[in-house]
Amino acid sequence: MKKTRILAAACALLMLPMTFASCGDKKEKTESRKDESSAAVTEESSEAPEEPAPEESEAADDSSQAEPEEQGESTINPPAWKLTTPSGKEVILVGSMHALSEEDYPMPDELLEAYDKADVVAFECDINKTDDEANKLVFSTMYLIDGSTFSDHISPEAYEALSAYLDSYDLEISSFEMFAPYAVASLVDELAVEYSELSRDLGIDQYFLDKCYDDGKEIYEVESVYFQTEMLINYSEEIYDLLFREFDGEDKDSVIENLYELHDAWVCRDLATIEGLEDEDDEEELSEEDQALIDEYNKVMVDDRNIGMAEAIEEFAEGDQQVLFIVGAAHYVGEKGIIALLEADGYEPVPLEYKNPARITPKEHTDDDSSAAEESSEAEASSTADSSSAKE
Repeated sequence: MKKTRILAAACALLMLPMTFASCGDKKEKTESRKDESSAAVTEESSEAPEEPAPEESEAADDSSQAEPEEQGESTINPPAWKLTTPSGKEVILVGSMHALSEEDYPMPDELLEAYDKADVVAFECDINKTDDEANKLVFSTMYLIDGSTFSDHISPEAYEALSAYLDSYDLEISSFEMFAPYAVASLVDELAVEYSELSRDLGIDQYFLDKCYDDGKEIYEVESVYFQTEMLINYSEEIYDLLFREFDGEDKDSVIENLYELHDAWVCRDLATIEGLEDEDDEEELSEEDQALIDEYNKVMVDDRNIGMAEAIEEFAEGDQQVLFIVGAAHYVGEKGIIALLEADGYEPVPLEYKNPARITPKEHTDDDSSAAEESSEAEASSTADSSSAKE
């Protein structure tokens, strides 16, 4: 399993953007909707070490102002299923992609109609609200305060592979020496998205979350920001060492290309490709130790969470509410995916049919398409590195 596959799968598996630039919201318009608890987070952060990324950056400003196109005809067919409840209500299951482009909008009418009919919309977590406990957890664990450095916590092979990968972004690995392995992994995992033409601010989860806030529609969190934060923090250093080693031979272009491959599969409802992107097979034979680490990673990141998500769907299915259920697309596929779990319990989810054809030919991604995003991301990455170096 290549690191690029893990990265690509993460965009469909994990809703939480662990950039540490702001542990709460990214969008200015969302700030006005939140309660006054955000003041408590500001107070907490003032007592913690300065954050490694800028509070405000041109890249963040540009993306936060991007608004999805509401007019026109949709050309995307996201993975989605319909589950009819005993009471005659419907649970619409949507496989999300957490980072999209403006060209992916507007959303299909079928999803907008499902939203309008929904009494409640379920998400992995509500990243629009402030989670004080998650913020405290991040601020108390992201820095190495025992006198050690990042390079002390990973193998020379992992350090060399990650260093070469960061070089393709013109970033120095020395800028990350103060951070714990999970923090470095989280920062690095966001690079491909930041340097692509995709944006988390345009992800389907963010789109429907914002609609819920605007309309006052009930939101149900299957997990929570704290749950996803704690999961990343609690992975062993051995797992992160493996993830860093998997950068060997990869660079910015190859990882972004893999991200686009996942995006295009999502657009065309290509479930086989989505499942393949988190496949454990690889051309190189893994050691027993590394295979065990991969199995542990996938159990926590995918399999165990699938069970919790399927249980939440079944609870809705036995109720009398119309529900729109949105979680990462990769959670639905495979022998241990949500659809298989539901079918094993006697439920019969059927693919949601779209009236408009999918974008059957993946978009050609060129350097020109993402040049603006890359320029702003370079500025943000440079600021992050400068801020990190200053802390040393």
